[in-house]
Amino acid sequence: MTARLIITDHSFPSLDFERELLNGEDVELEYVQATSEREVVDAIEGADAVLATNAPITSEVFEAGDDLQVVGRYGIGVDTVDVEAATEASVQVVNVASYCEEEVSTHALALLLSVVRRTAAFDREIRAEKWDWMEAIPLQRLGGKTVGFAGFGKIAHNLLKKMQGFDVDFVAYDPYLSGKEVAEFGAEKLSFDEFVGAVDIVSVHTPLTEETAGLFDASVFERMDDSAVLVNTSRGGVVDIEALSQAVESGEIYGAGLDVLPHEPPEAGEIVDHDRIVYTPHVGWYSEEAMAELRQTAISGILDVLNGEEPANRVNTLGKNS
Repeated sequence: MTARLIITDHSFPSLDFERELLNGEDVELEYVQATSEREVVDAIEGADAVLATNAPITSEVFEAGDDLQVVGRYGIGVDTVDVEAATEASVQVVNVASYCEEEVSTHALALLLSVVRRTAAFDREIRAEKWDWMEAIPLQRLGGKTVGFAGFGKIAHNLLKKMQGFDVDFVAYDPYLSGKEVAEFGAEKLSFDEFVGAVDIVSVHTPLTEETAGLFDASVFERMDDSAVLVNTSRGGVVDIEALSQAVESGEIYGAGLDVLPHEPPEAGEIVDHDRIVYTPHVGWYSEEAMAELRQTAISGILDVLNGEEPANRVNTLGKNS
């Protein structure tokens, strides 16, 4: 029997790449553009597999998807998928565990340098026919600063390597790693309180969980140095965006580079037009090579399950009788 794969949402030019990957497989691909829980529930009747980007895959989806075998996500994080409900429904969840470490680490560095050297602000001023280097006063030297990584996985490792020539010190906050594991990459492990007090530059690389939601809030910014910079390329919800904006405006911290926001696209009034905050539209993951790897891996995980094979990137563990 032909399996039915529903792609709920995507941001690619087309799904021709996926159709080519599925050529020769007994799988029917259907795209429904479902971005809400209700739309997903309405779309999945009779589906064997669902592949989503940002659409919420909730317990209600699993209750409605009697035939579901697998849910996949275009991406590393699975915070949009109720993994516990999937497990209870005996549905496998697969992700793309590794594909854009090079791109995101490079993008984090680009944001960091843009904030520290005010390149985006200067560009806007020159386009407005202004030419005044003193608008940047005071700029701080990058050398000698302490760079901190909140979350110390593969992307942070890549960023650390890229910054080794900048004459900076490295610290990390990651409660799931030992001091020895962190030291192997050339950083010092700190508690969160120690971390906040020590860093000049923070690069955020944590997943979004109950533990990390709003981790960087007003109380944290109050304790950071007024020359500090925060860069976030992980998940928008890890940073209290209102508190961050107020901290930059009041001078509690110097600036920020944000590739991710709590709501994407941002809600009205969420974006603060400040020349020491640099925004990009959740593009840190992107290169042509990374996009191809993302899509290839996502489809491969779905096919593995539909063909009765063990998927390489399975997130949950099902019982023996599942």
